[in-house]
Amino acid sequence: MSAGEPVDELGTSLSADDLRGIVAFTAVYAPAGLHQPISHVWRREGQVVSVVKLSPIHGGRRDGFRTFSRKSVVPAEAEGRWSVDVITDSGQLIGRLRFRVDS
Repeated sequence: MSAGEPVDELGTSLSADDLRGIVAFTAVYAPAGLHQPISHVWRREGQVVSVVKLSPIHGGRRDGFRTFSRKSVVPAEAEGRWSVDVITDSGQLIGRLRFRVDS
């Protein structure tokens, strides 16, 4: 991350040995006037490990609304399939990130 911006996409597989934390970036394009709270739901092997409430979406911005959350992980506990769901307060899924952490 450089000045709060993602530098490179990591792909779908990460090495646990190189891991100290994971950052999930989200860009949401929404219609003008929409003001909706969203959350990141972090899962490892299908089990919820944390829910991060994010700033509400403010629709109508040409560049969209961007936000992120960070998950600190211990390398020994990081291995497996991960996902980050982007959901509204009403439970609507609006995006999903998937990746795997290998030893």
